[in-house]
Amino acid sequence: MFALSFLLLGRWARPQNVKALQTAIKMVRPHVLSRRAQAALAVDLVAEGVTVGCPTLLLEARYDRLVPHTAAKTVAQICKTLRVETIDGPHFLLQVSRAACASAIRNFCDELVEQKDRHLQRS
Repeated sequence: MFALSFLLLGRWARPQNVKALQTAIKMVRPHVLSRRAQAALAVDLVAEGVTVGCPTLLLEARYDRLVPHTAAKTVAQICKTLRVETIDGPHFLLQVSRAACASAIRNFCDELVEQKDRHLQRS
């Protein structure tokens, strides 16, 4: 658990966060976690030529010890309208930095609504 806490929570490994991580891991069978990790590592959407045309928000954890920051550049190859918001926190960003994540998502959605409204006014 120490290694997982270090990797996924970093300096945010408070007792309540570690307990939540333990609880979540206990809920999933080990072979499921293993297959999920294998499947995620096997996907290469860039090589498959996949593109995403809709506006996309990537919440990037500033202190992620699992996903490198260069991953955003890979995602940008697929998502032509990618917006990256870097938020202070570890890999488990939504669990640790809820308010900052919610604010980034709210702002992104508000901007999409404003863009749509401007587009409709021009039409």
